Amino acid sequence: MTRAALVGLAQAIPVAALLGCASAPEEPALPALDPGRGWVELTLADTRVPADPVVSGPPDCHLLVDLDETTVFSRPIEPAGSSPPYTVDSTFRFAAEPGEHTATVLYSGCRTFKDQLDSREARIPISVQRGRLTRLHFDGSTIRARSPVDPALAGGAW
Repeated sequence: MTRAALVGLAQAIPVAALLGCASAPEEPALPALDPGRGWVELTLADTRVPADPVVSGPPDCHLLVDLDETTVFSRPIEPAGSSPPYTVDSTFRFAAEPGEHTATVLYSGCRTFKDQLDSREARIPISVQRGRLTRLHFDGSTIRARSPVDPALAGGAW
C-alpha cells in the first residue's frame, strides 16, 4: 500500500475507532501524594464468609487498619456472591508516613461464632518508604507483607 493510500485510510477511520483499538487498559494511577509520604496497599481476599444466621444473605462487614495506634483506613465491606460462602476480594491504597510501623488489620462482622459476631485481628511489622508502595495481603485470618517497591513495578498476584 502506498503512503498516500495509508494517509487516506487513516483519515477515513474515526478517532474513536482508533482509541478503541488501543492497548489493554493500565492499572489506575496512584492518587497524588504529598511529598515525603509512601503508600500502603491492602488486599483483602476472604473466600469463606458464611451466611448471617439472623439476616438473610451476606453479613455486613467492616475493615479497619491502624498504623501503630493511629487509624489510617476504615470502611464497610460488602461480601459478594449469590450463596454462601460469600467472598470479599478488594484492594485499598492509602498514604502513610515513612518509617517502621506495626500494621493492625481489624476485620469484623463477617463471621459469627455461637450467634455472635466475630472479629479477626492481625498484626504485622511493615516498612513504609517515601514514594514507594508497601503491599499487604489479608485472607481473613493471616496477614502477609511485601517489601516496599516502586509503584510502577507493583503488579502481580500474591
